[in-house]
Amino acid sequence: MKKRRKNTAVTGLLTVAALTVVLLILLRDHADTMIAAISGLSLPDLLLLIGLGFLYQFFEACICCAMVRTRLPDFHLRRALKVIYLKLFGSVVSLGSASILLECYALQQNGLSAGSGAGLMTLEYVFHKISITLYATAALAVQWPWLRQSSPGLARYLLPAYFAIALIIAALVLLCTWSWIQRAALRLIGWLPDTDKWNRRRETCREQLQVVYTESHALFANRACCVKILALNAVKLFTLYAIPCLCMRILDVESPGFFQMQALAAVMLFLISILPNVAGMGPTELAFLLIFSPYVGEGTAASALILYRISTYYAPMMMGIYPFCTIRTP
Repeated sequence: MKKRRKNTAVTGLLTVAALTVVLLILLRDHADTMIAAISGLSLPDLLLLIGLGFLYQFFEACICCAMVRTRLPDFHLRRALKVIYLKLFGSVVSLGSASILLECYALQQNGLSAGSGAGLMTLEYVFHKISITLYATAALAVQWPWLRQSSPGLARYLLPAYFAIALIIAALVLLCTWSWIQRAALRLIGWLPDTDKWNRRRETCREQLQVVYTESHALFANRACCVKILALNAVKLFTLYAIPCLCMRILDVESPGFFQMQALAAVMLFLISILPNVAGMGPTELAFLLIFSPYVGEGTAASALILYRISTYYAPMMMGIYPFCTIRTP
């Protein structure tokens, strides 16, 4: 079984390598600029990038730990870090299809039932989306005059996209917390084809919705925990949104100020928060170039993108190999 997991890990890494090659081919017009940026990256700068990316994962582990402790008071932060990195690497090797399953399995090994684990991790995702929306709303409220003046083309399409995405996220939250919406969703599920295959899927969906609804009511009753989770999410996102600014400083290019870069990064993550991806790649790269190119130029934005993904994707993914390959077999 360990050999099989190692083969799966190798397959996942090869997939990421192939996707990276595709990305570099698409950015080949800026190859000289990107090569210069990477070759000129000093060891302290690289460690700072990786450290900031790790700090983001650390705060995510703190959130996981706070939520799981509502069910397992003895759950430790070290175990939460393992769960987070397992989810991250599992998302890569499974092309995004098994990240929550791996999280639930890791939590089950620590004594949490599979149903409660699935419910809590779904709620962690919901809190993440709520925090992204609140942060983007606050950032747009403060920086909207500057954004509209500095990039009128982007601002023209931003508000319709904002309301559309906020509506989808609100529907997700209501699905997890409002019984009327859940009953409506169950009625829609009841319209699925009446076959053995779809009947199994229908029953699975019903069980998952019920578990999420039960866990959400138990969690939301603990208001102190909810406030703590939202606060940790805010710090986590602040850390993540500081990385593009650090990338620009490393490249030594003129760019918007720190809080303006925070607003741009918040808008970027908000736009990609509901888009599908392949092994964690695709929407982030597109949104990064779309958001930052008008301010620093396409070549510089492409170079900053490489640094950004080293911090937020490649380094954390490599740190997830060990927990993936050493997780106990049932």
